[in-house]
Amino acid sequence: FSAIPGFGVPDSFEPNNALEQVATSALNQEISATLFPVGDQDFYSVPVASGHRGILTVSIDNPPPNLNLSVYLFQDNQEIGHWDRPPGQPFLCQWPIISRGSFTLKIIDGNRGIGEIGYNHEWNNQASSQPYRLKTTFEDLSDSTEPNNSAESATVLSLDTEFNGKIFPAGDQDWYSITIPSGKRGKLT
Repeated sequence: FSAIPGFGVPDSFEPNNALEQVATSALNQEISATLFPVGDQDFYSVPVASGHRGILTVSIDNPPPNLNLSVYLFQDNQEIGHWDRPPGQPFLCQWPIISRGSFTLKIIDGNRGIGEIGYNHEWNNQASSQPYRLKTTFEDLSDSTEPNNSAESATVLSLDTEFNGKIFPAGDQDWYSITIPSGKRGKLT
């Protein structure tokens, strides 16, 4: 790729305009890319190891001032989340990842149309040769004792052994059982 004078830096991740063209992993790295020309869409894969649960954080700093960025999250090619930002505003969002799948991000200029709330002709269907910076991270909150959401599936703990559990996602319950030898008394701490 070569830069066109007056048009900023080239986008080395193109073509990535459709789910079928996803080639670049965005996880745990910083990506600098553009939404150019008008109508450009950028798709990035977000590989999460099978069976891992946690929080996916997506941040975009230095967005072009004329773009109202929209970020979509897909799991197995089905949209599961969507966030919008006003023109030129930095972006930070988090999604709980609680099931297995293949995850993909889609980044576009907001597509609000005439008559929709928030429509502003100056910000709709814009492009920019100024790069945005994308960063994604995954905080692994996997718990080797899951599933243990009932008395019947309680995790057996040993006495005199330290244990750290995780309550994730919201609404999770963790049940544990211990056996106290006959004739013994003690204190749980």
